Amino acid sequence: MKRVALATAAHLPHGSDDDQVLIAAMRKAGLGAASVVWDQPAHWNEFDAVVIRSIWDYHLKYPRFLRWLDELDATGVPIHNRTAVVRWNADKRYMLELESQGIEITPSRVFSVGDSGTLATVLSETGWRSVVIKPTVSSTGFETWFVGTTPSMHDETRFAEQKSRMDVLVQEFAEGVHEGELSLVFLGGRYSHSVLKRAAGNEFRVHIEHGGTVESVEPSAADVAWAESVMAAVQEPWTYARVDAVADRGRLVLMELELLDPELFFKYDKDAAPLLISALIEQF
Repeated sequence: MKRVALATAAHLPHGSDDDQVLIAAMRKAGLGAASVVWDQPAHWNEFDAVVIRSIWDYHLKYPRFLRWLDELDATGVPIHNRTAVVRWNADKRYMLELESQGIEITPSRVFSVGDSGTLATVLSETGWRSVVIKPTVSSTGFETWFVGTTPSMHDETRFAEQKSRMDVLVQEFAEGVHEGELSLVFLGGRYSHSVLKRAAGNEFRVHIEHGGTVESVEPSAADVAWAESVMAAVQEPWTYARVDAVADRGRLVLMELELLDPELFFKYDKDAAPLLISALIEQF
C-alpha cells in the first residue's frame, strides 16, 4: 500500500476539515494517509509522497519552514506542491511578477524592512482611497489590516513599526470584496470547481476564522478561462492551486494565487478529492 503524508500544523494534529475529506477519499482509493506535523520530528522518507496541506503557521516560523523544504528535498520523496513553486509562492512578491506577465492583480506596492515612506504618500501617489496592509509572508489574515480614510498618526506609527520588523505589501482595497471573493480550484493541472467566500458584517477578510462564509458557485466560462491564464503564467510545475479573485469594473483581478497550503474546499465538489488523488498516483 502506498503511504501519503499530509503535512499539517501542530494546532491541527489531525489535519483540517478539508484534510479529513481528502484522507477519507485516499483510504477509499486504497492509499495509506496520515496527517504529520510539519515542524516536529518525522520520518518523511518512509512515505511515498508528501502533500503540503494545512501548515497554517509556517509564516510564524519562516526560517524553519525554508529549512524544512530543504529537508524534504533531501529525502527524494515526491512533494506536492513541489518545493520550488512553494518557495516562490510563499512571498507575496510573486504578485508583482505575475503582473509583469500581464495578469491583472490588485494594485500593490512592496516595502522592504527599513524602507522609508508613509501610507499618506502611497495614497497621494496612487490615488487609492483605501488600502490593505499585510506582511509579504503571511497566512490566515496575520497582521493584515485596513485603512479606509486619510491615515491617522496611529496608522502611520503602526505602519512604520510593522515595516521595521518585516517586509510589507500595501494593496489598494478591492471594493469587489463586498460582493464576495471567487476561489477557483485547480487539481491535477486543470480546473476543478469554485466557491464564493463572503466576509462577515464590516469585516474585510473573508477567512472562516474571521467569520466568513463559503458557498459553491458555477463561474462563467470567461472567468475559468481567466483563471487558466493565471495558472499558465506560473513557471514551475504544480499539482494543486487556488486562484482567488474579485470583480472590479466588470472584470476579475487577482487577489492571491495559493500554491502553498490552500484550503481546496473538497466537500463542495464530490469529484475534487478523487481528481487530486489520481494526479498523485500518476506521480508515484
